[in-house]
Amino acid sequence: ASDPAPSSVPSSTPSPPVRLRKTLDLALSILADCCTEGACRAEVRRLGGILPLVTILQCMKTDSIQNRTARALGNLAMEPESCGDIHCAGAVPLLVESLTACQDSQCLQSVVRALRNLADSPQHRLALAQQGAVRPLAELLATAPDAALTSALVRALLELSRGCSRACAEQLSLGGGLGPLVSLASHPKRVVREGTILILANLCAQGLIRPALGNAGGVEVLVDELRQRRGPNGASPASQQPLVRAVCLLCREAINRA
Repeated sequence: ASDPAPSSVPSSTPSPPVRLRKTLDLALSILADCCTEGACRAEVRRLGGILPLVTILQCMKTDSIQNRTARALGNLAMEPESCGDIHCAGAVPLLVESLTACQDSQCLQSVVRALRNLADSPQHRLALAQQGAVRPLAELLATAPDAALTSALVRALLELSRGCSRACAEQLSLGGGLGPLVSLASHPKRVVREGTILILANLCAQGLIRPALGNAGGVEVLVDELRQRRGPNGASPASQQPLVRAVCLLCREAINRA
């Protein structure tokens, strides 16, 4: 007897790799949600869950899994101890790689948020800058496809530029971030506008970037903002101090005094 002809109807059951990927996707989504709670973050750390997450980030390059893994790591990084463990596990270069590899805005937002949460101390901010985290963030500013990603990028760069290191200033300049930042200083959304102005003020700490910042229009942005804050309906003197300091630093460069 001849073998029966193979069925022409495709099977509706996913192949094992597809099933495993979907299961992993779901598990990561649940874990990321759980890690919004402090007790869960502590338990994940106690059980050694950080290194497996970093391994997943390294091995599974689909946007959905990268998104959920980055979201879980970003939530875990809200605890200082876990933040240090994530740095030690080698997550930063993988997250930086995801910034250039991912195409999905939600995935990029999760990666950007994770990097922001990993910038919780001067040492960690310097480590992020030295591992190349700032330049791709700056490059994305000019091409961000939506307001949500733009807002996430501004928040991340604000954290990374606190006590601005030379590495941070160099990368932001090389990434072409000065022009977009000056443009965003007039953004209609207040949180984006104010965050951008503070980034520009932070950058003034590094002399190497001050001439370029002046050429990009940074002097006018900071002076105009300072005038508004010093007006009759302006902000408190404390909020003016970073801007006064930034303008004074900019004036150290002859090109900015013209």
